[in-house]
Amino acid sequence: MKKTFLEITDMPTDKLQALGKLRTVLVGTFNKSREHKHAMKLLREVLKFMYNKCVEFEKHLEAKETTTTKATKPKANKETK
Repeated sequence: MKKTFLEITDMPTDKLQALGKLRTVLVGTFNKSREHKHAMKLLREVLKFMYNKCVEFEKHLEAKETTTTKATKPKANKETK
């Protein structure tokens, strides 16, 4: 039988505590929402939204890095060929 409660030790570690208390809040919210279909659905929607925002932000950073790399890369001319 699978355990029904999520524990903080089930989550990925955050040795630098970069997320503050977010992991603890997520575990508590999940455990509280298990018995409430609407709350679990809302939690899932919020997490999907945040995941998509993270992916969107990472793509933006990659595009920015690519643009910066192209702008700083010296163009080849007849003398450098």
